[in-house]
Amino acid sequence: MKVIKNNAHIYKTLYESLEGDTHENSEKVELRFVNTAELKDSNKLESHFNTLNNINTQLKNLNDVDLVLNLLLKSLRGLITVEESQIFLFNENQFELNHVGKNCDNRLKSLVDLSFKNGIISWIFESKKSVILPNLIRTYKSDPRLNYLLIPIIERKQKKGILAIQTPLSELKENSFAMKAINVYMGLILPRIELIINRERLNSAINEAQEYKSKLANDHKLSAIGELTNGIIEDIIEPVQVIMSCTEFIEKEYENVDSEILQTINKQVKKVETVINRLTKFASINNESSVRTPCNLNKKITEFTDIILSSLRNDNYECILDLDESLPPILSNSNQLNQIFTNVFSLLRNGSNDAGGILIQSRYQGENVVINIFSTGEIINVNNNQKDTNELNLTIIKNLMEKHEGEFVFNSNESNGTSISLKFPFKRKIGR
Repeated sequence: MKVIKNNAHIYKTLYESLEGDTHENSEKVELRFVNTAELKDSNKLESHFNTLNNINTQLKNLNDVDLVLNLLLKSLRGLITVEESQIFLFNENQFELNHVGKNCDNRLKSLVDLSFKNGIISWIFESKKSVILPNLIRTYKSDPRLNYLLIPIIERKQKKGILAIQTPLSELKENSFAMKAINVYMGLILPRIELIINRERLNSAINEAQEYKSKLANDHKLSAIGELTNGIIEDIIEPVQVIMSCTEFIEKEYENVDSEILQTINKQVKKVETVINRLTKFASINNESSVRTPCNLNKKITEFTDIILSSLRNDNYECILDLDESLPPILSNSNQLNQIFTNVFSLLRNGSNDAGGILIQSRYQGENVVINIFSTGEIINVNNNQKDTNELNLTIIKNLMEKHEGEFVFNSNESNGTSISLKFPFKRKIGR
């Protein structure tokens, strides 16, 4: 083999050969090397922000704690492997930890109760760090060995509760991306849960207050009616007893007394007894009709529309409900509410001969519960063939709303259709 030493050819390196354009006047193209770790972190952050946006968007439409917990579980599963999750909050005295949802996994509940009893929860809040507790009990040998991740919930230096997660993970560092993301998720979800719980407590307190108020009002009504009835009956019974005594005395003492006169007197006394029985029956009916209890207008509207839905569909009429879920109960009478909605529907159907629609809204405005009803049917007035019926319906609705100390507004014209507004006051006078 012959070696040629005077070979002076210069060859470009691989790096230089990858510069791109080889023209003399072209600029060099700098090579850029992609860092896969940075790309992975970027994708993770993008996914994290998308999850945050989805959580924030969905939370606005959720008014049930269990639905919020399902959203939390779904979001956690996008970070780590999760079997179950639950939030436990302290009571007012911080003596108990109670799960916020209606349903709770028995294993999670038992673990949290045992940890609270043995002081593990107190140690978690003192260290302000999460802890993973192993699950040493498995129902079947083939079951995966799951651990329990307990994360303290602290807000404004006050302990609020525990986030319990059932997971196969054996370790999760405090400064890890997953742990930071979990804390951010809880910052969005926990205020919504507290808002729902406080709203439920408020409605419960309102309902309880309305019950006490209704009992007081009913007792007042019953007392007044009872006193009136008893007074009238006593005033009637006393002279009746005198008459009966006199007739018996006359019949025994006087032999020549006309028996027809005595029979006439007895018949009139029996008529008086019949009147007394009717008066007693009227008092009992009046007592029942005057009973007022806390009523959920949303429930009443839903029940009524379910009844008339088939009739509406047969007439190619559509009914849409837009009900405020946070609507508080009002103090009312169930029969009176049914009568109001019956007359309203009758009024709307009288002015609707063609296909159309009805929109029913419920809103809490100020200290009034407002029911707005809109119809696209024909104009309703008192100058058509339904004059008597429409006048009767309007009069009944107006009188019933006056009994509720409320307001009734009715409008019907070609441009806007027909609208009915029923305003029920949240606070009512006891004596009314």
